[in-house]
Amino acid sequence: MRIYQVLCREAVIRVKEGDGFEGLADMLGTIPENITAHNGGAKPAAGDLLFVPDLDRVLYTVQPLDTVESVAERFNVRADDILPAGLKRLYLGQKLAIKAGDRD
Repeated sequence: MRIYQVLCREAVIRVKEGDGFEGLADMLGTIPENITAHNGGAKPAAGDLLFVPDLDRVLYTVQPLDTVESVAERFNVRADDILPAGLKRLYLGQKLAIKAGDRD
């Protein structure tokens, strides 16, 4: 696999025969949604270039019954770290880029 550095934490990957979103995500230490959400969701074909967003973050889609606190606990972050600036609550289907890690 070749990884072409675009920005500090972003990359473009050329797909090889047999590569899929799940396998690529496993190799890169992320989840498939991080890759599919930024590449149209279509199954990648050999030779395609896929954009891989910030590998330190997880793309999460808000589910029914999610709360700021439950999502923060799931990813081991502070509630203040998951909401875009100015928002006070989550909305069903909202996409969040969460940097999972230790709470400060």
